[in-house]
Amino acid sequence: MPRVERHFLGNSQGVLRAAAERLLASVQPEPSGGPLDLRDLLLVLPGSRACRLLLQQLADRCGDLGVGLLPPAIETPGQLEPRLVQRSLPRVSPEEERLSWLLTLQSASPEQRELLGLSESATGNAAGLLKMGQLLSSTVRQLKQEGSNPGAAAHCMAQRDPEAGRRLLAVEDLENHRLDLLREWGVHPGGFSQALPREPGRKVILIGILELPGTTREWLEDHCECQVWVDADGADADLYDDWGRPIPDLWESVQLPDSIPMIVADQPADLALAVVDHIAQQSSIASMKDVSLGLLDEDLNPWLTETLRRQGMGVHAASGKPHSMTASGRLVEGIRQVIARDSFS
Repeated sequence: MPRVERHFLGNSQGVLRAAAERLLASVQPEPSGGPLDLRDLLLVLPGSRACRLLLQQLADRCGDLGVGLLPPAIETPGQLEPRLVQRSLPRVSPEEERLSWLLTLQSASPEQRELLGLSESATGNAAGLLKMGQLLSSTVRQLKQEGSNPGAAAHCMAQRDPEAGRRLLAVEDLENHRLDLLREWGVHPGGFSQALPREPGRKVILIGILELPGTTREWLEDHCECQVWVDADGADADLYDDWGRPIPDLWESVQLPDSIPMIVADQPADLALAVVDHIAQQSSIASMKDVSLGLLDEDLNPWLTETLRRQGMGVHAASGKPHSMTASGRLVEGIRQVIARDSFS
């Protein structure tokens, strides 16, 4: 039996509405008519706006039913670690992370500097070293997320590209030196590797298609009761892997029912009017809160915002802030603490 349960939400309605109805249907109502309690669940969605909209769907549905709601924790993938992992040391801050790489690169040996392409004069250029540290930090993090490290990557590269292998070994030495520095500071570098859970067996529900690193998936399998809710019909289950991600090879032969409509516009003003016209023609759209606009060019934002405002179709710009850090998220967390502890500062 797989350690991760898959459930398919169907495609007859929006994913958030379907998820909200499934969540509320899973709770046994109190005989006394008390609120529906979802506090034992941790929901994970792709973005902070989806988190806010799901909470709104839950509240609206409970309003229709005439019952109260004790809401679940709702987070984005980037906030999973502080929610689930127990640490004996505080996690390294972004500032400490940058400083640790700066000091590590400043103390690099001549051989290490040569392998990384750093000149003698570069060691006195803090801005340049910070950029190099950012690059190395990203490289090390991506390797660790997939269950590897610079040393293992160096071993794989040694046969095909010896020079690249030596560079990766230099990165491994620098990373080990940096980790020693963090230990001296009394902070932890973070990550799910070898981490202990705050609550073993925590119920976690991943909603939508989420790209989680390999180490995160393994940790969730080992320490949580994990479910994946896929925005698709159950008849297509074979097209998705155990984590609800489409399997590319199997989708090559799938005949999609309708092509994605394409609108061609000349200038930003024309594009904005075309978007308004397209939205107005969709009978399934009851409110602008049901519409999400993704822009590849931020310069288009003022045109769309102003055109929608003039047509009485206001738009809310997503801030990119985690739900737990928003005003509503902090309020929900405060209420949760009051209920759990009977006190809140």
